[in-house]
Amino acid sequence: MNIEKRIEEIVVQNGPSIVVLKGFDTSELKREKKYFSFSIDYFDTVDLSTLQEQVIEDLIQHRTFTDAYLWMTIEEYQLFKDQEAINKMPVLVIENNLFEKQYPYRGSLSNVESIYHYLYYQEDNELENDQLKILENVSKFYGQIDYSKHSGNYYVTYPEYDEKPMTFKYYDENDYDFKFSEDYPTENILQIELSDDELPF
Repeated sequence: MNIEKRIEEIVVQNGPSIVVLKGFDTSELKREKKYFSFSIDYFDTVDLSTLQEQVIEDLIQHRTFTDAYLWMTIEEYQLFKDQEAINKMPVLVIENNLFEKQYPYRGSLSNVESIYHYLYYQEDNELENDQLKILENVSKFYGQIDYSKHSGNYYVTYPEYDEKPMTFKYYDENDYDFKFSEDYPTENILQIELSDDELPF
């Protein structure tokens, strides 16, 4: 199933809505269905105060709409929710439930390696003003950035919502009936230790 088909299934049941996509690559989605008129290359370099004006203009323009849906990314939702009182349309979130809380980083920062270094290896008082501004921006869109030495990839978490919108899973979740046995092979086993840390998994 592709993401557009899943959006359409959910919207058919719930009516015209704003759809927030959490943990997806949106590069293949139709631009004409995008909620915001602007696009952001890197979230760490954007001028948030200037962008807020455009956010408000787009919210007023889309206060109500007749399209089946308009979509935005979870990062863009962080801008939307500051002015959400203007909106009159239902908001739905579709989560990529292949992941729990840490999602693959998708190139949305100008230099993720240096930002990760500033966030986790230096004290705040060591940062210069321009670095503090970058961290302020990053914190607006991401709760945390982690690096997996195992895979060589970065992962991000998103800020928690005070009031969570109606949320749908992308993949259907099924209950499985497991049968445990003491009779298992002793050679050629791949063992994965499960913990609260998603990165190794």
